[in-house]
Amino acid sequence: MASGRGGFCGSWSKGGYSEGMNTKDQCAKCGHPELIPGVRVICKVEGSDQDVQLRFDCDPHAVFFKRAQRSVLTACICARCGFTEFFVNDPASLYSAYRESQA
Repeated sequence: MASGRGGFCGSWSKGGYSEGMNTKDQCAKCGHPELIPGVRVICKVEGSDQDVQLRFDCDPHAVFFKRAQRSVLTACICARCGFTEFFVNDPASLYSAYRESQA
């Protein structure tokens, strides 16, 4: 089974499925063609599942109002060896926050 449309291992967000990291339709480690795209990375918070997010602060030295940018972390897993790639749904917003923090 291919990893999705156009050879992309996709990601899952509250809005639904979206395409993500290009994996060339095979595992980056063992070359197996069967990938599981769009796997949610979750943690339990007070009994409910929450998506894991990565956060970058535009102003990390501020005591309050750090102007944090967040992006949901998702995974793509090889069905043979279990190799897992993690990636964020919105890398552009994190990079923008990083660039702003460097100014």
